[in-house]
Amino acid sequence: MKWTRLPAERHPSRTSMGTRPWGGATWVVAGGDHVDFQRLRDIDALFAHRWDVFVIASLAEAGGPLRFNQLAHAVSENTQMRMIDSTLTRIKDRLIRAGLIRATVDGDGHAAYALTPAGQARAEIIRAITDAIDPNKRPAGNGPPRAA
Repeated sequence: MKWTRLPAERHPSRTSMGTRPWGGATWVVAGGDHVDFQRLRDIDALFAHRWDVFVIASLAEAGGPLRFNQLAHAVSENTQMRMIDSTLTRIKDRLIRAGLIRATVDGDGHAAYALTPAGQARAEIIRAITDAIDPNKRPAGNGPPRAA
């Protein structure tokens, strides 16, 4: 595969304001496919915190609110690793601050956690990435991806 950098005048990110401030590298694979490094940075941001995608995917798979212990069990089952409560609390609080999950109160007065619309959108992105990696590993139906 051969990569070549586009000349500035053919750069797809050029606007009336000029090119991207960081130099806006866009590369072309032989055959004309563009690699947009801003989109790659956006994908990289999804994985800035190791466990976030597993918590989001576990909540998406559940399809509804989960209590803390249910969420801890789902994440541990999906990652095949035991996550200590303080780690899950830190992740949960960060995702709440980011607007990706919300805390609600279930019928018994216990806190339960569910995805917000922004969290559901993030789960769809995670699903799309996992499908792109190996579409044959999708579970039956249209459910969310199973966390690796």
